[in-house]
Amino acid sequence: MVRVYGADFSGAMNPKIFYAYGDLDGSRLTIKDYVVCDDRLDLYQAIVSLEVGIWGLDFPFSMPADALPILGFDNRDEMLDVVTRMTRKEFARFIDVSLPDYPRKCEGEHSLYCRATDVAVNAHSVFKTVNPNLRVMMYAGLKLIHYLSQHGVNVYPFGEYSAGQSNVHEIYPSYVWQKAGLKRSTDINRFIEQFNALGLVSVSCEFDTGAIDNQDLADSIVACVMMATAYVTQEMSRGWDYQLPIFTEDEWGWRSIEGLIVRF
Repeated sequence: MVRVYGADFSGAMNPKIFYAYGDLDGSRLTIKDYVVCDDRLDLYQAIVSLEVGIWGLDFPFSMPADALPILGFDNRDEMLDVVTRMTRKEFARFIDVSLPDYPRKCEGEHSLYCRATDVAVNAHSVFKTVNPNLRVMMYAGLKLIHYLSQHGVNVYPFGEYSAGQSNVHEIYPSYVWQKAGLKRSTDINRFIEQFNALGLVSVSCEFDTGAIDNQDLADSIVACVMMATAYVTQEMSRGWDYQLPIFTEDEWGWRSIEGLIVRF
């Protein structure tokens, strides 16, 4: 049995954050419940204190390798150290000086604005500034994973793996909605029905999904499903040195700097 968590993240000043959790038994995922976080600190506390498991977090864990020298960084560790000492406004100004808004999705080639893993899933650039503002989401997320790693939590695929600690992974819920053939909505009943038809993982919930009327909450449930499905179908229990079949060679080659969006 594996405990699986999925969180919908926010870079907003007053964030709306939810996480859902469930138990994965073979290829059966039972989502037990969800939790509302009043602050990102609540999410941090949950990750470091709850039952050890695997977390799917919906925000960028890094930035494109080509952007680091443009911003004056020699490596990712230096970038994390500097960013966590910045205020939100300082970070926004810092990025704006060197890198303009990049509102488009990442199509084609790995570049200054797009990580290899963003290209692989056709995600938006981490430097996008509106709907949502991924720059401030990245800022808040980088601080969170930096603090988590300092606490001993395993941040995939960076650093050394420590047994007995939870693992956090970058995920992209929009990818799962697309796999289920649906647009994002609050209709989790329909999502589960469509997703189960794929025959990858059998999903059920122990709470009333018909009462869900919040997109952030719905996405946290989808994030939990995405994390569980990747764990099963990609054989993630084989360890961090194992290249998941879904990853491109370009993604895998840049993983220690840019990270990886875990998927199936």
